[in-house]
Amino acid sequence: MSDDRYYEEVDVGEQWQTDGRTVTEADVVNYAGVSGDFHPYHVDAEFAGASEFGSRIAHGLLVLSIAAALESTENEHAFMYGFESMRFVNPTMLGDTIHVEVEVTDKSVKSDAYGVVTKHFDVRNQDDETVLACDKLELFERSDAA
Repeated sequence: MSDDRYYEEVDVGEQWQTDGRTVTEADVVNYAGVSGDFHPYHVDAEFAGASEFGSRIAHGLLVLSIAAALESTENEHAFMYGFESMRFVNPTMLGDTIHVEVEVTDKSVKSDAYGVVTKHFDVRNQDDETVLACDKLELFERSDAA
């Protein structure tokens, strides 16, 4: 999606794929420290190794944060409004490289000044497995209000 677009310039059905990003040990350690989430699935190699995952996994909200950053643009006419229908479909392992497959699935007028654009996120790893699925809502300025 190109930068600096107004609500009217976005079309339902648009699709694109982001660049990839590898989830690292540093990402997980830093996220645990900032969030306070030290669950052993994320920070205890012995505990996680004995779990159904077989090793440590990334925090789900860390994966969401990375996905949102991968997809975001420098559009001065839009900003995040929220997320809906979030599901962590498969674990994201340390060392996985994720990207986001994005589709604009809905648009609605919110006010004279703003419209809501819904983008479906299918976050996939290097094996093309979905690790996270959700809908991101953004408020876009309306061009006729500018």
